[in-house]
Amino acid sequence: MRHHEPYPHYKHSGIEWIGEIPEHWKIAQLGKLAISRCDGPFGSGLKSEHYTESGVRVVRLQNIGIGEFKNGDAAYISVDHWYDTLGGGHEVLPNDILIAGLGDDNNPLGRACVAPTSIGEAIVKADCYRFRLGKRVAPEFVALALSATARAECGFLATGATRDRLNLTLASARKIPVPPPDEQLAIAGAIGRETARIDALIAKKSRFMDLVSEKILAMASLSVEIPGVEWVRLEYASDVISRPVLQSNDESYTRLGLYNHGRGIFRKQEADNEDMGDSDFFWVEEGDLILSGQFAWEGAVALATGTHKGCVVSHRFPIIRGRDGVALTEFIYALLRTDYGDFILNDCSRGSAGRNRPLNINALRKWKIPRPALDYQRRVARLVCLRERVWNRMQLSIDLLKERRAAFITAAAIGQIDLRREAA
Repeated sequence: MRHHEPYPHYKHSGIEWIGEIPEHWKIAQLGKLAISRCDGPFGSGLKSEHYTESGVRVVRLQNIGIGEFKNGDAAYISVDHWYDTLGGGHEVLPNDILIAGLGDDNNPLGRACVAPTSIGEAIVKADCYRFRLGKRVAPEFVALALSATARAECGFLATGATRDRLNLTLASARKIPVPPPDEQLAIAGAIGRETARIDALIAKKSRFMDLVSEKILAMASLSVEIPGVEWVRLEYASDVISRPVLQSNDESYTRLGLYNHGRGIFRKQEADNEDMGDSDFFWVEEGDLILSGQFAWEGAVALATGTHKGCVVSHRFPIIRGRDGVALTEFIYALLRTDYGDFILNDCSRGSAGRNRPLNINALRKWKIPRPALDYQRRVARLVCLRERVWNRMQLSIDLLKERRAAFITAAAIGQIDLRREAA
């Protein structure tokens, strides 16, 4: 944002989390800008079992992004249920402001977006709030301003014993900077263009990663169909590794877990001896193949890289290594990501429905896998290593782009940069 100039004159907004604003801007309370507001129905009136394939759209938390409406994961209820059970209230119209009353690390509490013109008949669900604005303000700008100040302001306003929550009254009390109407549209337009450019870069980088992954999976899947390929038990092709952690009183550790429904992404968590208790924990080395003892049936397997060296995993996350001269660890990893690997992991993760499906590592090691020539495995391994190296760089680049996107929205929405000349 170095090429963007600040406004020539500023004044203090009187609000700590906003700071200074351009001299000709004002501060306004959201409730004063709205002509009506509502929240979603609480209680038993609206549950997931009431959802239908079509009808009245139900706006849920996952549909409210940072300044953008996320149209995927659509849910509906019947018109009869809306009128007869819910009384026909909680209505959403195009250009209404939608605010999230719950948040998490990736989706901040208080984020907001505009209901699209294509939304059709719609209502908000519990913990989602709808504000209909008067003519003095542009919904696009208001949603961006609310999202830009969400983390700072809502952390102060939020209530809740276990999870931060913003109720309708507190959402109405939120204050945002408000420039003149023409300037609101200019800023919203400039933000839209810049975020579209950044999103296109992120999509391009993500697509490259997808192409590399598709090539790896194609080669691993092909190994199952190679005529005359040798099939061996996994226990012959690999070893289960355990490097026990010797705990000391003043030791702290970085624990690894696996998550994200089939993508096998590591999650780090700081821990100490007290957190780890008396359970068995093992050191992780670069090149280890980690399986999720709980989510392996969703394909949650991953390769440890140099950034994970010295971290620990609990005994619920088996570590395996390919056996020298028989199978490469990277090849086994790729194979477990294929449809055949999914079938194996599912079969070895039997249990009750839902989350309680632990992986049986002994059953897994009885399964047979193809053992193509080592040269073929090395080709797969090189692609896997390339993907891991590129993934780390790409992920860092994508994270920086997302940070730039968020910083630009914040700077523009609270008047830190002057976009009037660019808009003109």
